[in-house]
Amino acid sequence: MEAKEMINYILNNSDINQKQLADKIKVSPAQITRWRDDAEPKRENFRKLEEIYKSLIA
Repeated sequence: MEAKEMINYILNNSDINQKQLADKIKVSPAQITRWRDDAEPKRENFRKLEEIYKSLIA
């Protein structure tokens, strides 16, 4: 799954907004926007996104 798909799922299926997600990953909200627009996160940030995503679908 791509980062933007995970981000959209997280934002649409949890009580987390974009700023809160950015805080959890320790990036700026603007970085989340870039990832949603097809930029790829660094591996470490991708893993953090994946952990949050997996916690929602478990």
